[in-house]
Amino acid sequence: MTRGNTLAILILILVIYLIGAYTIDLMDNDATQYYTISMVMYESGNFMEISWRPDHNYLDKPPMLFWLNAFFFSIFGANHFVYRLPSILINLLGIYSTYRLGRKLYNEETGLYSAIIYASCFGVFIFSHDVRTDTLMTGFMIFTIWQLYEYLQQRKALNFILGFVGIGLSILTKGPLGLVIPALALGPHLIYQRRWKDVFRPEWLLGLLIIGIVLIPMIFSVYTQHGMHGLRFHFWTQSFGRITGENVWVDNTGPLFFLHSFIWSFIPWTFFALIAYAKKWIGAFKNYGKNTNFEVITLSGITLVFIVMSMSSYKLPHYTYVVFPLVAILSGAYIQQTAKEVKWEGFGKVFYISQNVFNLLLWAAVIVSFLIFSDASFWIYLTAWFAFSYYFYSSHYAQGKVPKLFTTTIVTMLGVAFILNTNFYPGLNPYQGRVEAGKYIKEQNIAAEDVMIYNFDVHKATIDVYSGRIIPRTWHLSAIDSLLVEKGSMYVFTDNKGLDSLHNGNYQFIQKKTFRDYQISLLSLPFLNPNTREGMLNDLHLVKVARE
Repeated sequence: MTRGNTLAILILILVIYLIGAYTIDLMDNDATQYYTISMVMYESGNFMEISWRPDHNYLDKPPMLFWLNAFFFSIFGANHFVYRLPSILINLLGIYSTYRLGRKLYNEETGLYSAIIYASCFGVFIFSHDVRTDTLMTGFMIFTIWQLYEYLQQRKALNFILGFVGIGLSILTKGPLGLVIPALALGPHLIYQRRWKDVFRPEWLLGLLIIGIVLIPMIFSVYTQHGMHGLRFHFWTQSFGRITGENVWVDNTGPLFFLHSFIWSFIPWTFFALIAYAKKWIGAFKNYGKNTNFEVITLSGITLVFIVMSMSSYKLPHYTYVVFPLVAILSGAYIQQTAKEVKWEGFGKVFYISQNVFNLLLWAAVIVSFLIFSDASFWIYLTAWFAFSYYFYSSHYAQGKVPKLFTTTIVTMLGVAFILNTNFYPGLNPYQGRVEAGKYIKEQNIAAEDVMIYNFDVHKATIDVYSGRIIPRTWHLSAIDSLLVEKGSMYVFTDNKGLDSLHNGNYQFIQKKTFRDYQISLLSLPFLNPNTREGMLNDLHLVKVARE
């Protein structure tokens, strides 16, 4: 693996990121809520107060994601492509940091493999368009670990400062886990190597001062808006409160939730990662007390973070993405060693066959995706065919220093990710009724004050995102009547139940447009099957009404 080959692959991956950022509409709930927070901040010009509607203050997440998005909106304008750009850029920082740390811990080739593995796993392709705070957190976190490890090796002040600035940025993004995770990765590594002087270095206290300086804007903002309650929430309740039970968010996920979440989200490298992880544990036991250069940053960072997060009373799959760069480095080291040492015999042969079968299953999924949504252009079909042809060639005829299994796997994932971002996810777009309604409101230039959202139990922000307006909402017909007295007629966005209520309220219907809707974040087989999809859809309505 050369730098030139790696750069070419990473450029292709970046192109696929950008295609998805442009073609895929935002999905409820988190991404659209974060968008509206950023939009309100951008339009008001007030970066110190956070609200996702003018009448609804927001406390759940620290402000870094919103600050970056609002800043980009101020330069490029507000749309879903611009909204995703900061996260993609920070992800590029994460990819580069993964390469640099992999190179430092092992060698150049391992660093190159690690960068590609991290950049191309399924979960990272997802969060390049499904923006969450974890996207930024992952990039900042691996940057922090890289810089602090460089400091421990070289004792350069710049690495020290950048490492603790990285911790500060991580806390601004996701809370105190930004300090806990690098400690879980680097602390056990120093103890394992018996570097006690490094464990108790007094300059770590200076690092805490750097973190505090970085956090000053957030502390001022949160205290001004929410007082001490807000600070306690961000620095304790939101993170540690999920373990102590103080946080109100609770679900019924089991202790192995993150394990099976990892298995699907690290596709197509899951087999590589599991084997590399097991081999690392074996190596750690064999080398304990003997090899003072044996690294366990990856092992402790992965294991302890999984354990801590599994203790939480509320879990979501993307919480584990923060360790993906470390898993990628372990996997990259395994592949680099495999190219030189492992003969595909015994267990190795089983692994080789299993991965090839898995790659073929992924290609089968590509074919199925064309059956689910069959409106792809000729160029998409042609590109998919070219990718599969190259996969077939590389699996049978390609020769070189790069392991053939790595080549076929990365070609497979590039093909799958391209089809997901050009055909499958865009094929879901028309079934987001709120998105389509928002686009219609914007196209028709309907003012926000001329529309009312009515009768939804849970308001979803998608219609605000795509209309470019924060649209008022109500659960009471009296609010609609008050506006009708003033305006004479207005638009109401509602569901079937709300439409019946309007009919029973003796309103005159001047115009009605219906949008088909499905909660695409919860896909089901009946929806994916074109023959049964219609029965899974709900109706949402934008009606122009007046009083009879």
